[in-house]
Amino acid sequence: MKKTLILYELNEVPEKVIREYIKIRPHSYLAKLISKSEFLLTFTDDVGELHPWSTWPTVHRGVPNFIHNIRFINQDLTCAKKYPPIWEVLASMGISIGIFGSLQSYPPLKGKNFKFYVPDTFAPNKTCYPKYLSDFQEFNLHLAGANKAIQKKIDLRAIILFCRLIFLRMISPKTLFISISQVIKESYNPKFKSRRSLIQPHFGFDVYLKELKKHNPSFTTFFTNHVAGMMHRYWKDLFPKDFKLKNSKKAFHSNSILKAMDIADEQIGQLYKYSKFNDANLWILSSMGQKAIDRGNNNSELFLENFSDLLNSLKLEKEKYKLLPAMQPDICIKCHDIQSLKNLEEASNYLVDLNGEIILKKRYNPNGLNLNLSIQNSESAKSEKLVKFKNNNPQKLDEYGLKIIYRDIGTGYHSPEGILIAFGPEKDIIKNLKISKNKFLKTTEIYGLILKIFR
Repeated sequence: MKKTLILYELNEVPEKVIREYIKIRPHSYLAKLISKSEFLLTFTDDVGELHPWSTWPTVHRGVPNFIHNIRFINQDLTCAKKYPPIWEVLASMGISIGIFGSLQSYPPLKGKNFKFYVPDTFAPNKTCYPKYLSDFQEFNLHLAGANKAIQKKIDLRAIILFCRLIFLRMISPKTLFISISQVIKESYNPKFKSRRSLIQPHFGFDVYLKELKKHNPSFTTFFTNHVAGMMHRYWKDLFPKDFKLKNSKKAFHSNSILKAMDIADEQIGQLYKYSKFNDANLWILSSMGQKAIDRGNNNSELFLENFSDLLNSLKLEKEKYKLLPAMQPDICIKCHDIQSLKNLEEASNYLVDLNGEIILKKRYNPNGLNLNLSIQNSESAKSEKLVKFKNNNPQKLDEYGLKIIYRDIGTGYHSPEGILIAFGPEKDIIKNLKISKNKFLKTTEIYGLILKIFR
C-alpha cells in the first residue's frame, strides 16, 4: 500500500496560538483535526538567535544549526552537503516528491521522483520544476520583494503578472474575489494594507493543491509564513495579559492574527479531506514558535532602498555585486570572486554613524561568495540622518541608499517551542513517542520519524 505524508509547514505558530484559536473557533477544521490527532510540543536545539531559515533546515536535515551550519537566507548550502534534506533522501529511495515553498529549498531538484518543486519566496530567481510553475514563482517573488518590510503601492508589474496567472488558470475564482476585495478595502481604509500579506498564501495554495491532486506525490511539503508575520506585529493585541494589560485596545490587530489562522484553517481543512480520501498522513508542523517580547516604543528602522547608491558610496564596482533576497534588517550580497568579497567586507566596516558605530555589521562568516550583512538600527543615524565612510565628511542617508522606515513595533518573537499535529494511519508513530519521550519532541527527531513512515 502506498504511504503518503503531507507536511503543512505552519511557520512559527506555537501551542498558545493554536489553543486560543480553537477556543474562539470551536467548529474549525483545526479543532476537528486535533480531536482525531496526536499533538506534541516540539523544541529546537539550535543555538544563537533563532530564525526560520535555520530552524527549518534543522527539521529537514535532522541535525541542529551548529552542525548543518545554515545561518542565513541565500547562503551557499554546500556546508550542509553531508546532511541532505529529507526530500533528497526519500527521492533516492524511490519515493515521489512534491516541494512547495520550504525554506532553504533552492535550487529546485529534478528527476523521475520529483513531481513538482517550487522553492521558497527568497529564491534568487524564478526557476521551478516543472517549468510552467515559474510563472507563479515570478509573481510570488515579485510580491515578496516589492513589499519587503513595508507595504507599497501595487505596481503595474504585479498587476501584469497577476493577470497572466488568471489567464493560465493558476488562480481560483475564490482567490480572485479575495484579491479584489482586499484592494477595495485598502482604498477606503488604509489600515487594511497591514493585511495585504494575507493574500499571498491563497495564491500559493491554489497552485499547490492543483499540483497535489494532479501528481499525488508520496511526500510533499507546503510552507506558509502568513501567520508568523501577523504574530510578530500583533501578539500584544491578541494576548494583552502577556504585557500585564487587561484588554487589547486594537481589536482590528488582534483579529488580524485570527484572520491569518482562518486562512491556515481553511487550507488545513482541504488537506484534511484529501488525507481522509487518500488514506494519507497529514502533519501540521512548526520548526519553532513565538512568544511575547517588549521592544519599547521605537518603530523606526534603517532600510536599504537603493543598492546601487550604496555600492557607489562604498567605492565598489557595481558589476561585481548582486543583491539577493533577504529579510529586513539583513541583506545578502553575492560577490563575483574572493577579492570582491574581501573588498565588500572591508568597506562595510568603514560605514559608521557619527558615534563611530558600524552600520552594516557582518552577522555570520560568509559561505562561498555570498555575504550576509545586518543593518544596525543606529539611533544616531536616524536622529542626525547622517552617516560617514572612512574619514570622509558625513553624508545624508540617501547618499548611501539608506532611508528610515516606520512599521508596527514587533511584540512577538522567536522561541524554541513549536508544535507537531499528526493525523492519519501512521499517527501511532507519534502516539508511541508520547509514552516514551519527555514533554518536548526535539525537532531533529522529526527527520527520523518521517523516514520511519517510508521504510
